[in-house]
Amino acid sequence: MRARPRVGLATSADFPGLHVEERLVLAPLGRLGVDVEVVRWDDGGVDWASYDLVVVRSTWDYTLRREEFLAWARTVPRLANPAGVLAWNTD
Repeated sequence: MRARPRVGLATSADFPGLHVEERLVLAPLGRLGVDVEVVRWDDGGVDWASYDLVVVRSTWDYTLRREEFLAWARTVPRLANPAGVLAWNTD
């Protein structure tokens, strides 16, 4: 039997529990059998490879740390919006 999919929602220290509207996705995903974790993109202790998918959500502090943010994005194996898209979108 396949384990439940695991999704990481990347956020920042400013929104450790996501932005209010973004929290609305948590319960429906849980009902669909998806394990969702909200994690800070700059948390060096996170094993990003352990997620089936990582979705960028409330990472608003990237504006002051764009290069660091893009370097992080390049290390995430299964990022919904790949680093190239994030680079283009944040330019």
